[in-house]
Amino acid sequence: MKRDWDLIRKILVTLEEKPDRQPLPAEAVDGTRAQDVAYNMGLLLERHLIEGYKIETIGMGYGAAPVMATTLTWGGHELLDSIRQDSTWGHIKESALSKGLDLTFDVVVSLAKAYIGAKIGTPL
Repeated sequence: MKRDWDLIRKILVTLEEKPDRQPLPAEAVDGTRAQDVAYNMGLLLERHLIEGYKIETIGMGYGAAPVMATTLTWGGHELLDSIRQDSTWGHIKESALSKGLDLTFDVVVSLAKAYIGAKIGTPL
């Protein structure tokens, strides 16, 4: 399976918009295969960007376990706040591509900080 930054962003937005802490199953993220959502939710859980849990059973491979997400952590809110705006997110992806960089967590955060710093006129 593949980490999908556009899907990660969609998951973070969906969780933030939830009115409660009821579990959000992978199937609830519209327009995407549930197994892709579950895999990326699992990555967010591992990075402690969301709260939730995996429902693991014997014989399920990595990334196959259903994931239920409940809310964003402080770090998840921080990440979402830095990539929420479509213009910022587009700039981050375009900058990474033009520089030949893969979208790692550190690259996304660094490019977001640089873009935001340039927008406010203060290098970060």
